Amino acid sequence: MIGCYQVAFGNWSGTNTVGRLATYAPPPVFRLDSIFQPEPLGRDSSRRVIPHIFASAFPASWRLRPHDSVQVFWSHGLGGVSLRLVERGDTLRGKAVVGTDLPNIDPPTASVAAYRVRCTGAEDSSASVRGTVVELRSGRPLGGVFVDLTQAREEPLYPTVSFDDGQFWIFRVPAGRYYLHAQRCPYISSNSRVVNVEPGHPAEVRVYVRYDKQCQRARRIAP
Repeated sequence: MIGCYQVAFGNWSGTNTVGRLATYAPPPVFRLDSIFQPEPLGRDSSRRVIPHIFASAFPASWRLRPHDSVQVFWSHGLGGVSLRLVERGDTLRGKAVVGTDLPNIDPPTASVAAYRVRCTGAEDSSASVRGTVVELRSGRPLGGVFVDLTQAREEPLYPTVSFDDGQFWIFRVPAGRYYLHAQRCPYISSNSRVVNVEPGHPAEVRVYVRYDKQCQRARRIAP
């Protein structure tokens, strides 16, 4: 079952379909990887899916289900798109469901067939950035820290927040050179960390933040 697949969909049904499918539809080709997701995301034996199509803290995953079936899931934070498939030789067949947390919405569904194809590497055109935020003086991990990437003088890209154990993930980052920043007043990153993202190779970083008196002072006098 591990390998690359090209997807074909039937007609989509459900309300409020126009506009949402273009945003939440699965990629036309994806790879079911053998690598398990890191804790705590891999507690249900979920494995990695490439590519990850949403910039969120929830990586694309797949896992085996009873009766030779598999579930593939991409999350955008408030729901996502799920493929519920059964193995038929070299083909996976089943149903695609676009999930949402919005009330009174009939989620779009469609029949789907995923045909095994040769992996070319095109599905690895982006990569993830993962790491840990650590307080510089004490060495303890910090949760709730805002982390983002920038290029040159552009606005922050791919924002995320560190978990309680200081770990963070940023997925589906195009290849390139980035600057990583972290801040949660009164803590800020001691400098801008350079991160080089290479296709298909997750970048791992450790970000140190220091106590900043000016940030604390501004926080106290803010209305």
